[in-house]
Amino acid sequence: MFTTAAALRETPWYLLLLRQVPMALVALRLLIGPLLLLDALDGKASTWFLVGFVIAGLSDFVDGKIARRLGVASRAGAMADSYADLLLYSCVLLSACLTHADICRCLEMPAAIGIFMQLLNWAVSLAKFGKLSCYHSQFTKAVGIALFFSTIALFAFGYAGLLSWLALPMFICSNAQEIAMTLILPRWVCDVSGIQSALYHRQRRG
Repeated sequence: MFTTAAALRETPWYLLLLRQVPMALVALRLLIGPLLLLDALDGKASTWFLVGFVIAGLSDFVDGKIARRLGVASRAGAMADSYADLLLYSCVLLSACLTHADICRCLEMPAAIGIFMQLLNWAVSLAKFGKLSCYHSQFTKAVGIALFFSTIALFAFGYAGLLSWLALPMFICSNAQEIAMTLILPRWVCDVSGIQSALYHRQRRG
């Protein structure tokens, strides 16, 4: 829905400011990701690394809810949210390799499979639709929660046991699900909750 110039002039300034909160949270994640990597370049992660990551992670959990509550959810916002998540966790992965190299070596096989599946996911989406997928499925949200807590466990306690071994297979399966959704969908669709929803879109198109 487009907002007319007249409607904008009649909207109170504080509501206009409030509507910028979701994109501001996405921008915050885009900023924090590189700062985390910068903090870890010396092979050690400071307390501020963990503080910054928790802030970024919490922003990811609430930005979409705030956007929907304010009625400003959009395709562009959803895509920006996905790119911010990608940048954040790419920086976290590189930071983990710099600060916890021994632990990362133990997880290199599932991590490598996860990276391959993510690249394959993008390749399939680009081949079919000409752009990256942006599904935000329920399973992907669960993966985000698992990655959030496993990252905290790693950088706060140097622990990469059950949480990491749970998060990485979930990440692999999430990409496999998204590849299946891309193959099912007849056209590019944003925010698809799962395979059942993808089949619904296909039936409607048919």
